[in-house]
This record gives sequence, structure tokens and C-alpha cells, in this order.
Amino acid sequence: MLSEDASAFSDLLGVSSNYKAVCAIDFGTTGIGLAYSFQTQISDPQHEISVFSTWPLAGAGKTASAILIKDNKCVSFGSKAVEKVSTLRTKDRKEHIYLQHFKMALYAETNVNERTKLTDQVSRKSILAVEVIRLCLVEVKNVFLEEANNKGFSIFGKDVLWVVTVPAIWKESAKKLMRRAAEMAGMKNLRIVLEPEAASTWVLSLTENRKADKLKKGDVFIVADCGGGTIDVTVHELTSGTDSTVKESM
Repeated sequence: MLSEDASAFSDLLGVSSNYKAVCAIDFGTTGIGLAYSFQTQISDPQHEISVFSTWPLAGAGKTASAILIKDNKCVSFGSKAVEKVSTLRTKDRKEHIYLQHFKMALYAETNVNERTKLTDQVSRKSILAVEVIRLCLVEVKNVFLEEANNKGFSIFGKDVLWVVTVPAIWKESAKKLMRRAAEMAGMKNLRIVLEPEAASTWVLSLTENRKADKLKKGDVFIVADCGGGTIDVTVHELTSGTDSTVKESM
């Protein structure tokens, strides 16, 4: 099954001229990353895609999937949260909610919904999962908007096409929760895309201008997403030689 949106991921660049920018967010189990392209670049077939790589205290182009919360507000996010929680005294620690690698809980939960909660194993405090994801996505959104401003682009959330990837193995309820959280974070123009589908489209775009590697109709290839918490393997078959349309082969 491909993405839950009616428009396929491969169509994103076809509609992206309606926006000032496209920002794609990889919400991983151990790390969160983002990549983006501005409208002036999108119009070029060989447009540049930039990966944000200056997360505080982080490396490898991602920040840690971690958040420190107090009174339902984000105190610290990402790798900074990992460092911050280690400095809290015992009394202060119990007043906070610290969550890391919580994405797997959405896969393990049988019936994920907007009432699903996540619990800090130290403070024993709980918070709605949709609120945790919302707080994280707000932080990521603000990072991108600040990056755009620093590069001289006047961009607001409504000007951006937001693309958030989710594992193919997730249940529909978990995917819907991610969508709801993103909408609550102010990501009005939103696409929820399966991780192997995004990888597949990228692979096809790389081979289009390289005759030696160019795939043809009927070719089958494997996408293996080796993440921090799961290994997601999908087999795709190219069903068209003109528009890079694929289907799951197995």
C-alpha cells in the first residue's frame, strides 16, 4: 500500500509550485531530520534539496528523538533535551516528563488514538501521545522557518508544503495520529508519506538521468529502510517507463 494521500508522492514536485517551499521531515525512532527546497529551486528539474545539518549538539544531520516537557510545554527538544535532562536534580526531574525513542510505542500499541498516552518511566507522569508529537513537530517547523528566514526567504507555515514520513508497518490508526499531530502543529498543507515510498521515489529520480542505471518498465527493486528501531523492507515494481509509477511487488 502506498501513501494514504490520494496524490502519490511522485506527484509532489508537480504541485509544489503552489508553495514557496517544500519541507520533508523524517520522524525517526532515534533521530529526527529535515530536508527542504525553495520555490526558486523547485522550478529547476535538477533542483537543489538541502538537508538541515546544524542541529545543536547533534551530528549526522539529525537531532535525537527526545523531548523534555513541563506543564505541557516543551522545555527542551532533540539532543539538547538529552543533555538537559542529565543536569536536572532528582526533585526537578520528577516535575518533568522526558521521552525518548517513543515512536516505537505507536507501533506496539494495539489501538492508537488521540487518547493514547506516553509515560515517563522516572517521573511516572503521563501525557497524550498526540501532544508529544505535536510539540516535537512545532520545534521542527520553527527550525525550518528560522532557516528559511536566515537564507533571506520570507516564509510562513501556510506557504510550505509539509511532508512527514511514517513507517509502512504502522497501523492506520498510528498514521492518522501522526497526521492529527502535524495538523495541530500548524502544518496546514500536509502530505503523509510512507518511508519506503519516499526512498523509492528518490532512487528513481537519481536514475532518470543516468542511462546505465536507468530502470525500465517491469524492473523490480528492493527498498530496505534500516532505521533505529525497525527494518522496513519493501519490493517495488516499475509499472510505467514514463512517469516512474511503482507498485508493491510482494
